[in-house]
Amino acid sequence: MNILIADDTAPAAHAFEAAIRKLGHKPLVCTTLAEATSIINNPNSSIEIAFLDNYFEKEGFGIDKIREYRRAKPDMDIVVTTKYPVKPELVTEIIALEVGFFKKHTIDPTWLEAEISQRVNIKLSKDRALRRQIEGLQKVAESGGEGVFRLFGLGSAKRRKKFIVDLVEHTNEKVILPKCERFRTVHIGQTFEISEEYKFECSQGIKASTRMGVGLGLEESTKFFSTKVGLEIKQRLQTEFHIEESRTLQGSLRVGQKLGLTAEDEKRQTRRREYYRGIQHDVYRASLRSICEHCGASDPIILRVYVPSSVVEVSVAYDKSGMRVAGEDGREGYTELSP
Repeated sequence: MNILIADDTAPAAHAFEAAIRKLGHKPLVCTTLAEATSIINNPNSSIEIAFLDNYFEKEGFGIDKIREYRRAKPDMDIVVTTKYPVKPELVTEIIALEVGFFKKHTIDPTWLEAEISQRVNIKLSKDRALRRQIEGLQKVAESGGEGVFRLFGLGSAKRRKKFIVDLVEHTNEKVILPKCERFRTVHIGQTFEISEEYKFECSQGIKASTRMGVGLGLEESTKFFSTKVGLEIKQRLQTEFHIEESRTLQGSLRVGQKLGLTAEDEKRQTRRREYYRGIQHDVYRASLRSICEHCGASDPIILRVYVPSSVVEVSVAYDKSGMRVAGEDGREGYTELSP
């Protein structure tokens, strides 16, 4: 892999360079932020991972360039490094930007090689997952399952078709859709009082998608459920599973309740809690057939239908180093599904 190091401290840059070479990868060493920016913005450069020092004495903060780098190379993994004490503001920004983080306690070769190997493995895992998804999409396209593409009439406009809903069944799966979103951060010594209770209207939340979103993606659900076949699926959910579309779901936090760190948190050196909220959905499977009225060809379509069932409100604890406290990430008990 091509791995970029941007660090204005020569010993750190040289230590990274040596570790990267030892692991069999190609280092691109930059001792200024301007140099790193020039290389990353070059459309002909190939970089898989960038280790970016957060502070350059004469140029400012590296983290301020991340959005620009993402536009230039969206597939490049970025890891922010620093030797200075980690402030809560930096941790919050790193989480928001969804980048990696490495505290340079030392530039010992063993530590650097372990960190670089970990980042390489993460990048390889992401690339393998993307290849699997592409291969899956190719299989769907090559399997002759045209029914997926007929769902919104992506074929010939002259070809008439009808849809038959054969079965709607509960899968016993539950997912957070699209994912838990942070709504409050409370640092040590702070409290936050709930002034308004969260409510979610279920009529806005029923969604559906085909496999991997081919033919019907989650963002198209509103359009789909206004069609004849979408309305039929809704009707079957209501009659067969007693789904009430007009329900209102409410969160567990009540007006006057205070969010803050407990004495037990302080004993465990917890320094902040982030509070997240998500809508948990029950997952149903709808089996349909798309039938061409011209030739009689029948294609199967499997839809996953997501019905809101509850509001999930959890917290995540972080220690003084900005790392998650083991066993204190409430999101781990749920499956998140990003569209």
